[in-house]
Amino acid sequence: MKKHLKQTLSLLLGVPIICMPLCTLVPGSTANLAVAAENDTLGDPIVPTGFKGFTTRIEAEDFYKHTGNIYIRDNGDTVPGSAAADEVVLTGASSGKFVDFSDPVANYKTGSGSNNNTIPSGQDKASWKVIVPAAGFYELAFKYNNPATKVEGYRNVRDERNSRIIINNDEPDFTNTMDPHWAGWMIFNMSGYIDSYNPETNTSLTPQMDNGFANVKGNTAWNNNYMNVWLEKGKNTITLGMEAPPGQAVYDGPNLDYFDVTYIGDQYVSEDEIPYLGDDFVFQHPGVYFTLEDLENIKANKDNLDTVYGKGYQELVSATTWFDNNTVNPAPVLDVGPYNSPNIGGTEYTRGGSKALYYALRYYLDGDAAYGKKARDVLNGWANTLKTLGLGNDLKLRISIVGTDFVNAAEIIRHVYNNDPGVAPADKWQEASIAEFETYLHLLLTKTYDFYPQANGNWDAIIGGFNMAAAVYLEDVGLFNDALKQRYLGTYREGNAVSMGSLPSYIYPSGEQQESSRDQPHARMGITGLASQADIAWNQGIDLYGAYDNRLLTGTLYNARYAVGEEVESATFISDRNRTQSGIWAAGYEIVGNHYLNEVADAAAEGETDLIYEAAEMRLRTGSINNEAGRKANYFSAMIFTDKPYDVAMTLSANKNKLSSVGDEIVLTANVQTNSGIKRVNWDIPESLKPYIDYEIISDTMLKLKLREMPDLYEIEGVIKATSVKKATVSDTISISIEYERRD
Repeated sequence: MKKHLKQTLSLLLGVPIICMPLCTLVPGSTANLAVAAENDTLGDPIVPTGFKGFTTRIEAEDFYKHTGNIYIRDNGDTVPGSAAADEVVLTGASSGKFVDFSDPVANYKTGSGSNNNTIPSGQDKASWKVIVPAAGFYELAFKYNNPATKVEGYRNVRDERNSRIIINNDEPDFTNTMDPHWAGWMIFNMSGYIDSYNPETNTSLTPQMDNGFANVKGNTAWNNNYMNVWLEKGKNTITLGMEAPPGQAVYDGPNLDYFDVTYIGDQYVSEDEIPYLGDDFVFQHPGVYFTLEDLENIKANKDNLDTVYGKGYQELVSATTWFDNNTVNPAPVLDVGPYNSPNIGGTEYTRGGSKALYYALRYYLDGDAAYGKKARDVLNGWANTLKTLGLGNDLKLRISIVGTDFVNAAEIIRHVYNNDPGVAPADKWQEASIAEFETYLHLLLTKTYDFYPQANGNWDAIIGGFNMAAAVYLEDVGLFNDALKQRYLGTYREGNAVSMGSLPSYIYPSGEQQESSRDQPHARMGITGLASQADIAWNQGIDLYGAYDNRLLTGTLYNARYAVGEEVESATFISDRNRTQSGIWAAGYEIVGNHYLNEVADAAAEGETDLIYEAAEMRLRTGSINNEAGRKANYFSAMIFTDKPYDVAMTLSANKNKLSSVGDEIVLTANVQTNSGIKRVNWDIPESLKPYIDYEIISDTMLKLKLREMPDLYEIEGVIKATSVKKATVSDTISISIEYERRD
């Protein structure tokens, strides 16, 4: 699959430093031109005990190379750009010095095409050297300060400043988004300010607007920010490049004190702990956001307006009525850029995905084949029409946000509608059209299969969800496993980038997210993307929720606590921007809350699901929420992701435990006790046995093993595992051996 996608993709894609007042010239400088001398100061390990627990500190002023507007300043220096009445003086730098990136500017504008204070890629950058004892995962922990010297409206409009991190290439090509040395973006935010939310006195959706510059000017608290990267054994170089593209400009760059480099490889699972699918994995259909049993549960409750199903169904009816009365045609070209500039086919694609899913759901919930036919026609229209994708990275996210709707619709039409005896053969989704839709999915996957690990973590979280959904529909084990690797490790792509959207990179052990210090809607996007992956996997009988000691739950609780107005401990100065804003990206609360309430009710601590649902009520179910396609969706996610709880237990048995001659057979039976209609199990056969046996799934709960050849060794043993598809935390194992019979 991966090879095919790469082949398809290849066919489609065919200054000197100016010394300002109070500036200390860098080593080796002259009065007219400052040029950094070679500096091999690498920092002493704080804990020199081998690679486990290894940490080393790099002082910012110890760079060995720089370009552009980079200044070494001292504690007590006035920050340039601050007005006389609002003078900001920095103190507290660990070694008495810090590095000031870029020059301040007088004007600031945001939005597409706005060039004020644009800082071109590579203009202002500095490089350091660091030696580490082993190749592996390392955390870069930056200590910096961004005092408020000037704001637009309420503080910095974006509340973030972007800096690229480049590993082992101090002359990077910033135009190459596939550069394996580019590790990602570091978000530098307004320093040290968190707005306290008092619901009795502050009801604004953006609390910062109630405070403004007076509460942040002169702030000299030092911030922390973190990024996980891959370093090679021995000497590495780390380059930090300030960048402010058009529309993302800032008043000034960060003042960097130091950064710590800490080995964290022991915090990651090993690759053999990732629940990779075997080549013979049997996919459940429909099995993306809902199984057939889930759809039946919604259908049984859709007319009860006192339930989330009834409320969500009313939104569904309203949306399909809108689509019946408004033309939404497929587009031949899809090209979406930053801030939707350009936006060629983007709106049509977004609405098209929603339209297909809405009609497919109306077919099943109403039992009306006419809606199934409409959904079929939407899928065919896009498969027939869309032939060209733009080259920009923003298309990755647009495709992934909506692509899962297309896949969910296709799952219902192919595996339910096509098997409906009430649908005339001529009205069914024809094989030629199904094949064309698969080609359409492969086209979309040329933009998403290799992820975007350098982007802020919500990207890969959402991209991973789409890739998983497509893998289920296409029954592509390799594509699904690639998404698992990116979720657990973040190293699907080779190089120094560790995906910011991987679970351990995006959610810190404390629960804080990589984007918590950016703003809250983006942090919720990341939670929702990771949650959607877990939901898809769960419907295939695979538990991702429990990964990293239920890290997704920890992150959701942290995010929800802040969303409902509680205070949280933050290592990065969590942003209050849009903290109380409601929006569709709070859907992650529905997914995670449902799992720990209805699917594994004994896994969360008392009150935790209550907190998550309180956040869902406040930030999704209340007010007027529209989805990406502009349709009302306060309860649509609740309808889809609220499952009926089922009891599941299982024991695994076999008619015997030993194979002793060629042709010998064993039948294993999973005794599933459940009130669910889904009793099927997934089988995991160890590699130790596979070379010598043939195996056949003879029913949902039975597996037959047949000895094909005897091994050279006297005895080989393996543990076979069966896992319930309905409840992926329920499993059992049994030991099977291949053993020569003794003849005395």
